[in-house]
Amino acid sequence: MIRTPMVGRLRWLKRLALDLPRNLKLAYCLMFDERVPTAQKAALAGALVLVASPATVLVPRKMPLIGELDAVALSVLATQAFISAVSEEIVAEHRMLIAQRRSRFDRDTEKLRDVLGPVVRRVTGDGTAAATSAAAPAEVAM
Repeated sequence: MIRTPMVGRLRWLKRLALDLPRNLKLAYCLMFDERVPTAQKAALAGALVLVASPATVLVPRKMPLIGELDAVALSVLATQAFISAVSEEIVAEHRMLIAQRRSRFDRDTEKLRDVLGPVVRRVTGDGTAAATSAAAPAEVAM
């Protein structure tokens, strides 16, 4: 197989697309673990605030794609540095809980669904009820 720079970049982007969400979920869980030192948590929080900040100093976000890649790259570096600074036993424990869908992240997203589910249904309306009520006047008009 011939390796070209483009193939290498595509593999890197694929790995990035898979690793970033996993690392963010793991970092979220580690942020709530009392065994992780506060200084490490503060460093990650500071880096992510910088990423989310409208006044990014590295590359202006006005530059299409490049400004956003800057934020993604900083997010990747920050989460990887944070995860690698935590003891392997703690990281392994959280990875196992994530794989079993029993992590802090899973519990929190489930709570969020429970809270937001009724609100979303009220705002959007129940799809089946809306379709039935919309069809009823058309039948009466005939």
